[in-house]
Order: sequence, then structure tokens, then C-alpha cells
Amino acid sequence: MRALIFLSVLVLPACDGPDPEETGDTDDTDTFEPFDTAAPDLTEVKGVVTGANDQGADGVQVDLCLSVCRTTFTDATGAFSVLGNPGEQHSMHIHGKDGFAEMLVPLKVNADFSASQEVNVSLQSLEDTKALTATVERLEIAQGMFVQLKEGDLSIDLVPDPITEVTGVSVDLTTSMPINLEGTVLAAWYLSPYDAAQDGGTPVEFANAYGLEAGATAQLYTASYNDFDWINEGTVTVGTEGTTLSGEGVTLSRLTTAVLVVPPAR
Repeated sequence: MRALIFLSVLVLPACDGPDPEETGDTDDTDTFEPFDTAAPDLTEVKGVVTGANDQGADGVQVDLCLSVCRTTFTDATGAFSVLGNPGEQHSMHIHGKDGFAEMLVPLKVNADFSASQEVNVSLQSLEDTKALTATVERLEIAQGMFVQLKEGDLSIDLVPDPITEVTGVSVDLTTSMPINLEGTVLAAWYLSPYDAAQDGGTPVEFANAYGLEAGATAQLYTASYNDFDWINEGTVTVGTEGTTLSGEGVTLSRLTTAVLVVPPAR
């Protein structure tokens, strides 16, 4: 469960000074020492969120989260600006709207706070929804990714409504949010309902659309909001028939951003 932190400021009235009659000061003008309002140095993360027809997407919520979430909204041109802690890894969450997927990635904020960091993102339209039934079915939740689910398997913290359908989108890697993982990224997906999870994880496998030979392996990662990092869900291997990648015990911890990576050669 996510912990939300709210910051509040308590403003106290200024204390009365000595009686002017006691000091001989009859000037009615009050003088105040200014508070030290200096804030810690932060790095600006800015960019443009585009939607349909590559037009700027207005009113999209952008969160940059560490111990505290800093939130902003895009303007009419899709531009946004938000501050992050220099050198720290955050969770960057761009909220989907109007049929677009929610997007979450761990983002390392530049240590040099004197220069802004640019992150430009294109919203991705969700694919057709797949209804969950009373029995477990193998569903293509998004192009090239298959899950095994039934109605009642998934839930979202603090959301009482039952989840009756799932969907996702295979991401265009040229316009995706930044993926800071070592190796060759084969594919990425934004999954929905965002943050839905199943006890023990959701079994998953992948179509081998990457020309990998039988026995070749890749790593599955999912973005973790609370950890500000990628979770290594395990290794998937191309089967002897060469058409799918799967791994014993490999599951999705929750429906979020998922990435398939071939690790660098050691």
C-alpha cells in the first residue's frame, strides 16, 4: 500500500515586542526579520506530453515521487515542469486519460541541478479490453504478452470495485518514457488496470517476435512505484519450438510498466 505524505505549514502570529512607552520608541512602524525561505537545490524535470496526432496533451497529471510526490499538470501545449531531488531515483508517473495508458518508470534525476532534465513522452492508446470470466483463460493482454487470469484474481489497494477486464499496449520504444536498464530492450508494455495485482503474481509468457533462437533468454522487469526502481521478475527462455518465451515461476507482480530485456554480455 502506498504511503501518502502531506506537508503543512503552521503560521504563528508575531510575538508582541516591548511596550514603546518602556523603550521610548514611539515609531508606529513594525519591523520584521525575514524568515529564511531558502529551499534545497532541486533539479527541474521538464518536457512535453503528446497525445493524438502528436499534439500536446492538455491537463495530464505528472507525478515525480520519492519520499514525497511532487505533482503538476501539462498546459495547453502539453508542456510540464516538476522538481526532483538531484542524483536520486524517483518514480515518474504520467496518468492516462481519454483511453490512453498510465505510464510509470523509475527515473534517475540529474545530479547537476543547475541544468534542467528533459523527458518527452507520447501517450499510448490502450488496445481492446479483454473480459475476465469465471474460469482461468490465456489472454493476450497486449500485443505479444499473454497472461492467465480469471474474474476475481486481480484487485487494487483501497479500490473496492471488482476488476472484470484487462488491457494494455505494446509500447513504441522510440517515444516511450526513458527505460534505464542495462542490455537490449526487446519490448515494453503499459498494462491496465494500472496497479492491479494478484496474490502470488500473474503468470505470463511472451510471443517470440524478436527472432531469438531456442534456448535464448531474456529478463522481465516491472516498474515499482514504492521502490522507485525496476523489479526483476525473472528469466524467460525461448522454448524448443521457438515461438514463445516463458519461465517457471515468472509472474507479473502487478499490472504496471513491463519490460523485456536481453542482458549485456559479460
